[in-house]
Amino acid sequence: MIVSYQGRTQNLAKWIRELKLNYKVTQYRLNAGWAVATAFETPIRAYRDQTTLSEIRALKYRKTTKETAQQFNISRNSIYRIWGTQ
Repeated sequence: MIVSYQGRTQNLAKWIRELKLNYKVTQYRLNAGWAVATAFETPIRAYRDQTTLSEIRALKYRKTTKETAQQFNISRNSIYRIWGTQ
């Protein structure tokens, strides 16, 4: 995939190496229609730490997946995966 960013155009793999990005996350974001700058510059949400996981799990029966996803700024699919792993 060829990508233009900050006035330069090169292969996505080169951008990944140059900017030290996570390949799978960046590729997913671009395939999902994210703007290149947003895909490259948005940090990956570190929700996998145990405290946050515990908080998300505790909301399973108190909030909807949509509300929980918005609160933690992660996808509803992530909420389904977390709630399904209890």
